[in-house]
Amino acid sequence: MAQRGKQELFDVLLQVEACFDVLSWQVRGIMLWPFIRHKISYEYLNIKQISIPASRRILRKFVLVWKGFYELFRLIMCALFARENEYLFLSKATYRTYLEGKSMDRFCDSLLELTGGDVRKKSIILESGSDLQYRKPRFNPQTVMGIQGALYLLGIFAGLKTRIYKPAYSLQGYADFQRTLSEKLDVQLGFNETSIQKQFNRILVLADFWTWYLRRTKIRKVFLVCFHEEYGYAMCLAGARLGIDSIDIQHGVEGKFHPVYSPYAKIPANGFELLPKNFWVWDHISFENIEAWKHPFHKPFLGKNVWLKYCQFTDIKTSVVIGKPMVLFSMQPLDDPLPDMLLRTIQKTCDRYEWFLRLHPRQFSEHGQLLERLDKFGLRNDVEITKGSQEPLPVLLRLAAVHATLWSSVVFEAYDMGVPSIVMHPTGRLMYSTAEYEEDFVHYVASTEQAIEMIDSLSSKKKTQNEGDQEYLGDIRKFVLS
Repeated sequence: MAQRGKQELFDVLLQVEACFDVLSWQVRGIMLWPFIRHKISYEYLNIKQISIPASRRILRKFVLVWKGFYELFRLIMCALFARENEYLFLSKATYRTYLEGKSMDRFCDSLLELTGGDVRKKSIILESGSDLQYRKPRFNPQTVMGIQGALYLLGIFAGLKTRIYKPAYSLQGYADFQRTLSEKLDVQLGFNETSIQKQFNRILVLADFWTWYLRRTKIRKVFLVCFHEEYGYAMCLAGARLGIDSIDIQHGVEGKFHPVYSPYAKIPANGFELLPKNFWVWDHISFENIEAWKHPFHKPFLGKNVWLKYCQFTDIKTSVVIGKPMVLFSMQPLDDPLPDMLLRTIQKTCDRYEWFLRLHPRQFSEHGQLLERLDKFGLRNDVEITKGSQEPLPVLLRLAAVHATLWSSVVFEAYDMGVPSIVMHPTGRLMYSTAEYEEDFVHYVASTEQAIEMIDSLSSKKKTQNEGDQEYLGDIRKFVLS
C-alpha cells in the first residue's frame, strides 16, 4: 500500500475533530485525544514500524523477559540507593551513531557535551534498544541505563493487571467519529475502542512506574527524544502528575503536516498531560508550527539541531575517501524506498558521481531486501550503503556535493551545511517547495532526466558551511538549567 497524502488527512481531521467532543474521551481523567490522533494518523499514512522476522520473535520474547528482570532490578536499585539526578533523558538506540569507535546518542550526548560536564554529572539517559541491540561500546556509558527489557516486562504486567482491574474508559461518540472520518477519507480505519484500551492500558502502567521512579530520584526536568512512543506518553503523564517539565527533542524538522506536531482544533485550558510542555525544534518553521497551537502550556524552544552543532564544534575524523563528487541519498521507510526513477538515475550517473545511500533507522532490518532491489538494476557495487548509513550524517554532508531524497528532514541539515538538495517525490514538493523556504533551498524533480540534469547543475554549487557560535552554547545551557 502506498503512503497516502498528509495534507488530505489533516484537512479532513481538523474538520471532523471540530465536530466531535474529542476532549471527553478519557480514562482516569486523562484526555486521550493526542494519543488517538497520533495512532489514527499513522494508520492512515501507512507509516511503517520496525519489522522483525517471524523466526526471531519467539527467541526475542525470551531474551526480553530475561533482560527485563535484570533492567527492572537495576532501575529500582537506582531509584532506591543511587545518587539523585536532576535531568533524565529518554531515548532509543536507533539515535546512536558510531563516532571514533564509540556509540554516541546524537541528541542526548551532544546536548550533554555542549552544556558542560556539571550537567552530565547530574543526568541519566534511559535508553530503549533496537531489535535487542544497544550499540556498544557507548560514549560515556556511566550515564546510560538500558530499559528495553524493562519496558517489555512492564507491558506484560499491564496485560495481567488490566484483566483484574479494568480501567473505566469514556469513549462516547468515538465509533461515530471513526466512521465519519473513514467515510471522508474513503478508507476503513481500524483503530477502534478495543485497540485504544489495549494500547493505553500499557501507558497507564508505565506512567505509574515512571511516577514512582521520578519521585524517588528527585528528577526536575525530563528530555524525551521523539516523545510519541508508549513509554514517552507515559513519561509525559508522570511528569505532569509531579509538576516536572517535559521537553521533546525533535529528531528532525517537523512540518505542519506531521501527525504529532500539527495544530489541534481543541486543547484544554491546562494543556494535554500526554504531551510535553516544551518542544525543542530545529528551525523557525517548526517553531511557528508549535506556536500555531496558541497555547501557553505547550511552547517551542528554538534549540536547532544539537547533533549538527556538536559536529560543527568538534573535529570529527572519518574513514570515507571519495574520488568523485558524492551524491548522498537519504531514504524513507516506504513500500518503495528505492523507486525506479532513482535507480535509473544512479545507473546513468555512477560513472561520474559516488552514490551513498543512507538508511532510515526503521530500515536497518530490511538491509537484505534493499540489496536485492539494487541487484535487479545491477547497482550493488555502484553504491555505498554501509558507510552511508553508519558514518555520522554531518561528516557525510561535509563531503557531499548534492543531497537527494524522496523527502526527509535531512534537507534542512544539508541546507545548514551548504549542500543543495533534490526531492524526488510529490510529498517532498508539498513539504518544501513553498514560499516559506528560500528559492534555492530544495529542488523538485519528476523524472530521471530531470534528476540527472539537476544533479549536474547543483554539483558545483555547494556553499560555505556555517560554523558553531559561542552564543548558541549559552542559549542552550540557559534553557537546560532554567
